[in-house]
Amino acid sequence: MSSGSRFSDIDPNNKRLPAISGYLSIQLLPIEKAVEPLLSIIPFIDVHAKTAKKHCPIDSKYGLTRDESASIYLYTMETGEGQDNFYALLNAALREESRLLLKPFFSYLRLIDAATTKLPSIKTVVWRGVSRDLSASFKEKQVITWWTVSSCTVKVDVIKGFIGTSPNSTLFLIECQNGKDVSEYTCFPNEHEVLLMPGTQLQVFSNSFDHQGGLHVIHLKEISDDEDVVKSSEKLSKTINYPDDTKYTGQINDKGEPDGQGTIWINEDKFKGDRYEGQFKAGGRNGVGIYYYSNGDKYEGEHCNNRRHGRGICNYSNGNKYNGEWVNGAKEGRGKFIWRKDGTQWYEGDYRNDNMNGHGTMCYSNGQKYDGEFRDGQLHGQGTVTDSNGQTLRKGRWENSKPV
Repeated sequence: MSSGSRFSDIDPNNKRLPAISGYLSIQLLPIEKAVEPLLSIIPFIDVHAKTAKKHCPIDSKYGLTRDESASIYLYTMETGEGQDNFYALLNAALREESRLLLKPFFSYLRLIDAATTKLPSIKTVVWRGVSRDLSASFKEKQVITWWTVSSCTVKVDVIKGFIGTSPNSTLFLIECQNGKDVSEYTCFPNEHEVLLMPGTQLQVFSNSFDHQGGLHVIHLKEISDDEDVVKSSEKLSKTINYPDDTKYTGQINDKGEPDGQGTIWINEDKFKGDRYEGQFKAGGRNGVGIYYYSNGDKYEGEHCNNRRHGRGICNYSNGNKYNGEWVNGAKEGRGKFIWRKDGTQWYEGDYRNDNMNGHGTMCYSNGQKYDGEFRDGQLHGQGTVTDSNGQTLRKGRWENSKPV
């Protein structure tokens, strides 16, 4: 029996998020392979994928492959409790500002996109609902974007059965234009499910109180926009030459600023100068992108206000590598630094002020490891040194990398 959580997974915060790019160009995989990157995140997802596939024959009506049908079936399965369900974890990742966190889902997203693309788009009234009052978060004429795979039903009684008729509950009446009827492919066909795919834009038509039913009813209409927020927007593209010989080519906003996908060359030299390829907002590097430095360094990850900010990987020209968190251009938070190309010497742990500060583990090229406290890049505080076999060599205090 379904818990109904899919139909109630509604975020009242209308966040503007970066476009989801990259997954549509990857190869279609069998569902067992598509979920492999998720094994460390979602226990037994491979088992659930196999179960879904067993319930899905090849679809002769719309030409869905067995794996494509299984991607829909898997989405609707109750694979855990509450927020541990596969659909809840997928939608949580779709709402994250960091699109890097979505990458493990890319192969699955590619598969379910292929499946729903084959299904005809339907124009009909569908319903969603939550057992709390969200009316204050939806204003008339407001335009919102639902970034998730949004489960709806054509039967209002299905929603009322999940949320009840408390005056604190909210029903969403949605006039959809591109709904995907998946009722023949789900784990629960009696729920008459229709999916709205990530990036669906809606406008609040009315926000009222249903006195007869005792529910708040919010009326939404699906709208189309000049930009496709999921499959790369179609904003105006332009080349801008700046006085300092910097050159930008890509999407711009109505102020003529870089905004969207683009590339900028420092000193206008495509081969010798710095180059950034990725997302821009309000004229600056904001979002996910790759920065190529003239000295051979390369940073791939999140940016904010023209700085490394968020999660990212920096490959240095000397062979060193850092993979972790950044704040205002500096290493800050958790991360792993590898000093040698063969990976035999590395540190993994806390960073503050662009240096090793806090608790971490240092592995040396001879196989010895230090696990303990660091300060300003030095062994400092309590720690333990072990040999390559894991035997303890020393346990105690350190100051400036010297035992005391």
